[in-house]
Amino acid sequence: MGMSWRGRHGAIGIGAVLLAALAGCGSSAATDDAAQGADGDSVEVTDAAGRQVSVDLPVDGVAILDRGPAEILSAFGMMDHLVGIHESLEGDPLYPEAQDRPVVATWSEVNFEALAMTEPDVVLTSVEGGHGAITDDEHLRSFDIVDIKTNLRDPRTMSEEILNLGTLFGQEDKAQELVDFYTEYETLIGDRIADVPEDQRPKVFLQTHPGLLHTGGGDSAWHQQIPLAGGVNISEDLTGLVQVDAEWLAGQDPDIIIVEGGTLGFTAADAADTDAPALREEVLNAGGIKDTTAVAEGDVYVLPIDLISRPGYIVGEAYLAKIFYPDLFEDLDPEQVHQEYLDLFHPGTERTGAWIYPELP
Repeated sequence: MGMSWRGRHGAIGIGAVLLAALAGCGSSAATDDAAQGADGDSVEVTDAAGRQVSVDLPVDGVAILDRGPAEILSAFGMMDHLVGIHESLEGDPLYPEAQDRPVVATWSEVNFEALAMTEPDVVLTSVEGGHGAITDDEHLRSFDIVDIKTNLRDPRTMSEEILNLGTLFGQEDKAQELVDFYTEYETLIGDRIADVPEDQRPKVFLQTHPGLLHTGGGDSAWHQQIPLAGGVNISEDLTGLVQVDAEWLAGQDPDIIIVEGGTLGFTAADAADTDAPALREEVLNAGGIKDTTAVAEGDVYVLPIDLISRPGYIVGEAYLAKIFYPDLFEDLDPEQVHQEYLDLFHPGTERTGAWIYPELP
């Protein structure tokens, strides 16, 4: 199976791009005009689909059709502007302010009638192909609601998205603080692994939440997490979200397998009591891949989706760097990075629960 990748060194790149924005119609919810701009002001922005939109300020009511925008509104201290939510926020301890807001979207559909009743100034949706994507804007236009596409799932777009949302909500300083946090840890990781040759970096297979042997190609939001932490994504030459076969995976012989998904998180008192052990065992026992380096050496780890994509991806990068290069990052504590993230995005929230399985040494 070749020489072990343990103890080697490597490189990183910082992603950026596109943005998010807002547009106006009727409004509800409280607002701080001083923070958002005076009545009559407007700004033109380009959303994540590349569309130019003129936004009237201030923006009062915001409905979200995906989970990511809630993280940003929370970081900005503007959850009181939220008038309609995605179902994933229901019962989430991170969002107590959202618990009395109507659900306007699920993972599979948008309730346009419920959305119209919230009378938002703007609705933040996802770029086509993501959760909360709307491909037929006629539904929204008939309710005089403007659809703004966002992309808060891919590290390559995260910083620019946050900066633009900061401008639109009058939170430029806070947005820059968030971006500086991402940059700090991306730079720390990148500087340490910069000299690792490509052929000495661990080969990694990222299994996504649809299940066994599903992964994301190099053009997907799932790709960037691996090279940012100094690994080689063996699925980089694939396209989109795909399910590979065991023969292909065995031929690639990954050093590490990362399983994304499961019920790890704040509500998990003990990782052993979640579905993480079963998800890991499914990979370890999958036919045709038992001779791969990752399976043979037990280098299969489960991480929740909130640490692999979405605004919390930087916490996942700390975990991945620690997994890929334990010697280089002996002093890096992913739990500390996670607490710093919570302090910025969810002030007053203490890190609790279980977030990786098995635990790192």
